[in-house]
Amino acid sequence: MKPLEFAQKYPDEESCITKLRELREREIRVCPRCGHKEWYWKSDKLSYECKKCRHRESIRKGTVMENSKLPFLYWFMTMHLLTTTKKTFSAIELQRQLGHKRYQPVWEMLHKLNGLCDKLNSQGSGERKFDRLLLASVGHVTDFKHRVYNKRLGLA
Repeated sequence: MKPLEFAQKYPDEESCITKLRELREREIRVCPRCGHKEWYWKSDKLSYECKKCRHRESIRKGTVMENSKLPFLYWFMTMHLLTTTKKTFSAIELQRQLGHKRYQPVWEMLHKLNGLCDKLNSQGSGERKFDRLLLASVGHVTDFKHRVYNKRLGLA
């Protein structure tokens, strides 16, 4: 996908949420509390709510974006950049391109997506790399813990 096509397809946060919601609704979710399979969409909370017990799950739950507060547009733009550029780029460059103030969340996002790209590339390459990465990110949960960062915090 070319940059202009990407900008037209995903111009704002709402279009990214719509695409992510479309991908999430393809899968059958079962409520972890009651086992019910029907959900309401809560647009004000960006979450699904079980029709039976009212348990809520974020749209990010069960994806590579879980536990991240970065906007969906950042994730989509980073996936697009990773699939269209031949050379890699640093987290500092990505932070500059996105205009984000803090380095750490951008670094974590880039490393989660790089790990996912490595897994996809080992399975073979094909056309529509952005779509493949987007589908994989929805169905992939990362247990991302950076050892050096966690040692500084006293977690590892």
